[in-house]
Amino acid sequence: MIAPQRDRFDLPRELCYLNAAYMTPAPKAFAATNDRTAALRQQPWQVTPQDFFTQSEEVRALAARIMACDSDSVALVPSASYAVATAARNLTPEKGSVILTLAEEFPSNYYGWTRLAAEHGATVLAVPGPAEQDWTAALLDQIDRLGSQISLVAIPHVHWSTGAMLDLVAIRKATRAVGAALFLDLTQSLGALPVSLAEIDPDFAVAAGYKWLFGLMHWVICM
Repeated sequence: MIAPQRDRFDLPRELCYLNAAYMTPAPKAFAATNDRTAALRQQPWQVTPQDFFTQSEEVRALAARIMACDSDSVALVPSASYAVATAARNLTPEKGSVILTLAEEFPSNYYGWTRLAAEHGATVLAVPGPAEQDWTAALLDQIDRLGSQISLVAIPHVHWSTGAMLDLVAIRKATRAVGAALFLDLTQSLGALPVSLAEIDPDFAVAAGYKWLFGLMHWVICM
């Protein structure tokens, strides 16, 4: 167990905030960083071109460390849907192929794939959630049933509406066996659960920074 961290946040003593999966409260250090940035905007002559790269490289290095990947594989993007669109521009599903996602998936990880499917004559199939919330088993069953018809599997690590966690290593093994690409949305887990992209080896992954990562940015990882 880690020591209490309440002093790092501006939380009233009578408040117990548990909804970090929606949005984490920013640490006090976050506000201090914002103040420094605002002060620099008031004096732009103190900002050099190199400053734009120094901070982003620092963030990319930190992202790589927490995800166990190379910093050259990390890009900073404004939103999860932007990351989906970026990945979609680099994927060409065959006509008649299937893009698998989960039922009741977060819109950012759904609508971009429907557009990709329409452009290439593919089909998006939302795997229904089983009553016991074993999404891994349900997804593996669909992969086994459809086989090489699958061109892409686009899933979260933790389902945003149920909290159910998927076994990404097992799913990656299955997608590789049928030649399907894998896109991961790590927004609901990164920072709260260990994630090793070196072990999972997805084609693309994205994580929003305003939840468990105590930030504002979104990251897209292009493997």
